[in-house]
Amino acid sequence: MKVILGQYPKEYCTSDLEGLYRKYIRRLDYDSEAPEDKIEIRLAKVDSVIQVFLDVTLNKILQFNKRTEIVRIDRSDTLDLYTDLAQIIHPALIEFKKRNDGCFEVKPDDCPFRVDDESDTGFSEQRYNWVMDEMIWAFKEVLNDLSQERFWSGESDFFFEDIPGSTKQRVVKGPNHTRVFDSEAFAQHKARVDNGLRLFGAYYLNLWI
Repeated sequence: MKVILGQYPKEYCTSDLEGLYRKYIRRLDYDSEAPEDKIEIRLAKVDSVIQVFLDVTLNKILQFNKRTEIVRIDRSDTLDLYTDLAQIIHPALIEFKKRNDGCFEVKPDDCPFRVDDESDTGFSEQRYNWVMDEMIWAFKEVLNDLSQERFWSGESDFFFEDIPGSTKQRVVKGPNHTRVFDSEAFAQHKARVDNGLRLFGAYYLNLWI
């Protein structure tokens, strides 16, 4: 497998002179409903002219710099595809959460606890962080190959015994055999992994900044 995805072409925008004027000169909040004054109106026009100039000159030239997109899938990659993909998805989710300053809307049913920070639009940073953490954890467990060894405890003591009248053998536990499998803990662990992968599918189209 070979995946090379280059950076997106740059695009230059104006520095929002009108917004800077409102913030630093008039000392207004971003969502202030105060009417524009004459200077703001003029600055908005200047911003518009500058942006048009950038779009027809520099940004037009930069559009010719196509993003590098190389994806090659080898035959061997499909033998264990879910693990190969997890090696890409897991670090990508970590980086996404680190760089994303906002949050996407999470359905209340997808989060097991009540939140206090829900906005009028239904967005909740608590729910968003929980969903992202569950997705990241699930893919980390996939990379651990969903090992069942952690759910075994005790010591093994057994031997094989011939079955009379048959060519087969049977396993006989010795007196010191205490090895047991915690099936309940394993079921809970697998259910959490499955849910994390389900959340990844449910919110896949929200993974953009």
